[in-house]
Amino acid sequence: MKRCNDRLSSPHLFCGGITIAVATTKLITTFRPKLIVIAGICAGVRKKTEIGDILIADPCFDWGSGKWIKNKETKQAKFLPAAYPWRLDESLRIAAKTVGEKHGLLEKIHADYQQDKPQSPPKLIIDAMASGASVLQATTIMEGVREQHKNLVGIEMESYAVFTAAEYSTEPRPKCMAIKAVCDFGDEKKSDEAHEYAAYVSANFLLHFATSFIKWVFRVNVTGDSGRT
Repeated sequence: MKRCNDRLSSPHLFCGGITIAVATTKLITTFRPKLIVIAGICAGVRKKTEIGDILIADPCFDWGSGKWIKNKETKQAKFLPAAYPWRLDESLRIAAKTVGEKHGLLEKIHADYQQDKPQSPPKLIIDAMASGASVLQATTIMEGVREQHKNLVGIEMESYAVFTAAEYSTEPRPKCMAIKAVCDFGDEKKSDEAHEYAAYVSANFLLHFATSFIKWVFRVNVTGDSGRT
């Protein structure tokens, strides 16, 4: 994204919370949006998700937040999580669910993808997601993160940083949303085979959601609200 005569640009961002938090803060400060959304791919939780499923974070927490201690009995290191989650605005939850329930939408997104893909169209799941600084490819670590929230459905790297940047921005603060599609399960079987499909699904759901959101903003403004567009 680029703005004329400015130094704001984000064509090639590295993955990770710090980089994304800085970029998000710059975007918010420069453009003052009503809504900021991060889309992309994530690891899903087995038996709760399938490849391509669209996950919307609520709540979103940092799975690396906490304290490491040494167990006095076993002499082994033990992690004590201390998550401080962000919640999805209820109006966005309702809007996302409404878009997801639109007749034939998820089936069309699936059908329009012309390369290798799962047999079934994606599902929309709104539930807990965890963000962390590392890419996961180990069942034991996935299980450890799952223990931090009984309703966990996905793990990725950036969403908590975006929520944090939005929440700590100056007024008027934008609402925030994370839309990720499952590309693997963060275990030893992890591969890149479904990356393109998952990215396509996430981006297309965001497109339909954004169109609906813009219509909502326009409808509010024509009734007399002088808010941002």
